[in-house]
Amino acid sequence: MTLFLLVFLIIIIFLIIKTNNRIFFNEIFWMFVFWGLIIGVYCFSGVKWKYSVSIDLIVYLMIAFFSFMIGRKYGYTKKVKVYYQEFSEINQSLYCGLGIIGVIAFSIDYIRLNGLFASKSGYDISIIGSIGNLMIPILLILGLYMFAESLINNGKINIKAILLLIAYTIPCILNSGRESIAFIFIGILAIYGYSAYFNKKTYRFVNLRKLLIKILIAIFTICAIWFIVHISKERFGDNEVSTFLNTHNVTWKAMKDAEAWGDFQFLYYNISSYFSHQLSFLEFMLKEYHGPYMFGMYELNIISRRLPSFLELDYNLVSQQLKHLYVLKGVSYSGDWFTIFGSLIVDFGRVGSIIVMFLCGYLCGRVKKNLSIYSDISYVVLRAIICICMFSSIQLGPFYNILIYGAFIWWFIIFRKKRL
Repeated sequence: MTLFLLVFLIIIIFLIIKTNNRIFFNEIFWMFVFWGLIIGVYCFSGVKWKYSVSIDLIVYLMIAFFSFMIGRKYGYTKKVKVYYQEFSEINQSLYCGLGIIGVIAFSIDYIRLNGLFASKSGYDISIIGSIGNLMIPILLILGLYMFAESLINNGKINIKAILLLIAYTIPCILNSGRESIAFIFIGILAIYGYSAYFNKKTYRFVNLRKLLIKILIAIFTICAIWFIVHISKERFGDNEVSTFLNTHNVTWKAMKDAEAWGDFQFLYYNISSYFSHQLSFLEFMLKEYHGPYMFGMYELNIISRRLPSFLELDYNLVSQQLKHLYVLKGVSYSGDWFTIFGSLIVDFGRVGSIIVMFLCGYLCGRVKKNLSIYSDISYVVLRAIICICMFSSIQLGPFYNILIYGAFIWWFIIFRKKRL
């Protein structure tokens, strides 16, 4: 497995050398960074899982990644007819209003039913909160669009875009989540990468307005880091550390390393818990899961949970089967991230998951091709969202999380185009 990690690092270095300032706008870079993260934590965290990574899993992952990259290459190089596209005018005020209404509706509903800053993995919301949740991704799409438009065309940072992106994080902060903050940083870095390449220059903040904006971003970054550490401590306090040590086989060396972190040893175990179980869980799924298969409905659980029970496509059937397998095999996974490949195995089986990865790569290649043809900022935003999906891929698939699939839905609504 360490050799596999070394291969990932070599690929990342190669991408940095080859693409230079475009590196952050390359979804392959982000894919290898985040998968390199979980491979690295798995290798060096000192946590020993019952289902350790086998050569079968390594071969499976190599085939899956290769399938994605072949599909991406095919999607980009395939010749297509070029149409003139009329890009619809964006009613920014309308969509801003919808996004803000979504944040307010979700926040009020969440606080009413759960209290303020309830530190728990699940939460209750009514239909009002659900509708609000559907509108929240508008702020990510519009915030990234305004940020990209200003940066690419004028070399400036749009303060309204930053405020929209901060508003986008509010619901996630309320339910003690952290992923929306990661999504924003990835999206902004991706746009910076494209803008630096497009304008052939490095941005320097010299005037007072830019300096103030830079200070605002720095303050937000510091607050985001503090929030992430604070929530990590809330979720992984002394009791959780003791439970983790009692329920997991942690090496003596790893415990000594954690002690060296002093008051932050909870963060050591939090990282070990969050980012070392995915590969073991995926190994478990690859070896032990043999149905039921959901044919896309596990990822699209927002639909499957509302389907008639006789169709047997309710994603809860998977949870029941996994609990049965846990008891049968004597294992338990405190996290529920078996990565995008685990989701695809549940939906389409092992061979089907490889085919779906090829199709995902093909779609990414088409987006890259469309951007090269039309050079429209809307495609810059879409590719930034794809970069964000690479972070989601180490958790579950992109259509399991409303913050991701909602962004795709609203992109198609906001940037609808007419072929002429």
